[in-house]
Amino acid sequence: SSWQHWYWAKNGALGSELAAAYPDATKSNDELTFRLVRDAATLLEKGSAPFPIESVQGTFAHIAIGTNPEVNVINEYLDRYAKFDHFTNVAPKSLLSHESIVLSFHQDPKNPWRRYKLTSGEKALISGLKAAGKPLYVLHFANPYGLLTFPEIGENAKVLVMYENNAQAQKLAPQFLFGARSTKGKLPVELNGWGAQGSGQASQCIKRLGYGLPSEVGVNGDRLQKVDSIMDFAMSKEATPGGQILVARSGTVIYDKSFGYHSYSKKKAVDWMNLYDLASVTKITATLPGVMNWYEKQPLLLKSTVGQQLPELATSDKGTLVLEDVLAHQSGLPAWIPYYLRTIETDSAKAYWYVSPDIPGAIKVTNELYLRPEICDTMYAMLRQIGLKGNEYRYSDLGYYLFQRMLEKRNNESLDTWVNSTFYLPLGANRMTFKPLEKGFGLEEIVPTEEDGYWRNTIVHGSVHDMGAAMMGGVAGHAGLFSNSNSLAKMMQMYLWDGEYGGVKFLEKSTIDKFTACAFCEHNNRRGLGFDRPQLEEGSGPSCTCASSVSFGHTGFTGTMVWMDPEEELLYIFLSNRTYPDMENWKLNKHDIRTNIQSVLYESLN
Repeated sequence: SSWQHWYWAKNGALGSELAAAYPDATKSNDELTFRLVRDAATLLEKGSAPFPIESVQGTFAHIAIGTNPEVNVINEYLDRYAKFDHFTNVAPKSLLSHESIVLSFHQDPKNPWRRYKLTSGEKALISGLKAAGKPLYVLHFANPYGLLTFPEIGENAKVLVMYENNAQAQKLAPQFLFGARSTKGKLPVELNGWGAQGSGQASQCIKRLGYGLPSEVGVNGDRLQKVDSIMDFAMSKEATPGGQILVARSGTVIYDKSFGYHSYSKKKAVDWMNLYDLASVTKITATLPGVMNWYEKQPLLLKSTVGQQLPELATSDKGTLVLEDVLAHQSGLPAWIPYYLRTIETDSAKAYWYVSPDIPGAIKVTNELYLRPEICDTMYAMLRQIGLKGNEYRYSDLGYYLFQRMLEKRNNESLDTWVNSTFYLPLGANRMTFKPLEKGFGLEEIVPTEEDGYWRNTIVHGSVHDMGAAMMGGVAGHAGLFSNSNSLAKMMQMYLWDGEYGGVKFLEKSTIDKFTACAFCEHNNRRGLGFDRPQLEEGSGPSCTCASSVSFGHTGFTGTMVWMDPEEELLYIFLSNRTYPDMENWKLNKHDIRTNIQSVLYESLN
């Protein structure tokens, strides 16, 4: 049984049976322990609380009990799935405001006389949790016989036996709990009313990202370590102060590291929870999902014109632009309009556009800078009036101002609130948001983007770097979104999984195929509808030449990139603030950092 394998491995007796079951048993102890714990984890048949947990909306409670429980790892991996309040050896008074309660019992890994029986105080605490009436999930990181000392936990509960209290077990348990992995272990002992020897329930997998070993998904972990040296090189050349890199294959995150610092002063190290300004990755993460959702309800949408969707533009030259041409950046729209210059070109312009914060509807750019609310109408008037160029491929932000306006009119809701309730909340992407400072995130959680000496005259930190998006109040169709790599990965993996994630169907496979395919290859335009794609011929492009012809993604001005390859089931996320302290720093591009890292990923595929 997996329990025997696990026991033998712990005692160093790697017999022939174990060697056959785990051919990589010569790997590091951590890797072997991970596989053994993964296969031994046992979901008891007792109790009827839903397992795995499907909905990740709302806030969950986690209470750790045991002898000096070390909970850094389990806390992190619970937080990667949902929003948790964490407590140690105490039950909070606010349990009724939580969706479910997760109780973890930790046997002391350092003490040879490890306690695995409950104290009277712990029994009372558990009885109190049962009385709260919420689903109760027990994660048992200890000798299974300890369950015999538990009080009755009721029918609305489930128990996951992990046997060991180590980092691998704490990393795996949340993955079973939220359906990223399925349990297959059987009880090695008789536990009376808790479960018979040989029993154990196989839980369901519901398409959520898991966290595991490169070798589980056919990737050479040693080769993958070259990513570290490329990122170290980038930081040594001051291409960026730091960053986050996440790689997943077949729905398993196999590389997830934070590098460097928020700035070159090296005061604050980057950690996995920190938020980066995604810049143009906003286009495929906020606006495009809205367009795809609309297209599914109105299949002729892409052939319609801007004037049909925005009648106020019908009589302008923008009125005849076809939506699919705008999405593929071949409608003739110029690249961008430096709107902010209009507000500072003369002293009288400054005096007119910048107002005190108590003006109703004033748009906050920084703590010291507020714009008249009429600025948005002026920006649309400038967009209406600007001349069109030729119909060849020309990357443009301007179409996304139009798509934002269309979507907000159609949904009768601002883009940020609509995409949050429709996509981010059900995905569990709770660290992805527009206007993070207004959503409860602190400055210390957000990476700065620039020391702006040309307009805002301050450090751009916690508000969007893109000038046009800043003038729109921080929410725009082309920029404004902030995220860490973990939350962003959920949205991108949903695309790779044909529109499904966590048991929810967000989009149809045919829709994703339509928008990610090369829309106008015959015009020598590599783009999909909104998504970027690999270059058509040899030469520079957004991805390495090793990415398959069906791969797709997007890059962002601040030094961000996401790329998905359905052929290899590969997801790659690169987040940085290369623009800090100066947006004219192009070393990330000069040294091909993002694409060189991507090349290593393909070299690592077995």
